[in-house]
Amino acid sequence: MGFIIIPGQPLFLPNEYNLNADVNVHKQVTKFFYYLTLDKWLLSDMINILGFFVHDGKNVSIINNISDYREDAASKDSKEVIEKKVEYIEKYILTEDTMHRILNKLTKDVKEINWYDMHKNKYIVKDYIHKKLRRILKRTLLERSPKK
Repeated sequence: MGFIIIPGQPLFLPNEYNLNADVNVHKQVTKFFYYLTLDKWLLSDMINILGFFVHDGKNVSIINNISDYREDAASKDSKEVIEKKVEYIEKYILTEDTMHRILNKLTKDVKEINWYDMHKNKYIVKDYIHKKLRRILKRTLLERSPKK
């Protein structure tokens, strides 16, 4: 619940006036960062994420083992292969629901960032999404690796 600071005691606003709790704001912000990540950041600042994926000439798949990860793997890929890897991420890894959960966690971890002003903090949001995507992919690989 939001509040307004007026000399004296805080006046709490009902949730319908609290943009940070507004479901429509959450949807718009999630969609904004979802497509920004897929269409821009994965092709530039987060391109090392593509190193978690291989293209066998036909299909894209996640690498078999964390030791197969190469940060600069995308530098050897053609534009078509990079696009296929991003499409794979969109279909299987980074859904809008996953993005919403990442952003929701961000608002809890970084108290100064709210849903309604997240767009003013793109650098922090981008860094947070990047770290979370790397963590998701690493955990996926560790879960897939055979237990000793």
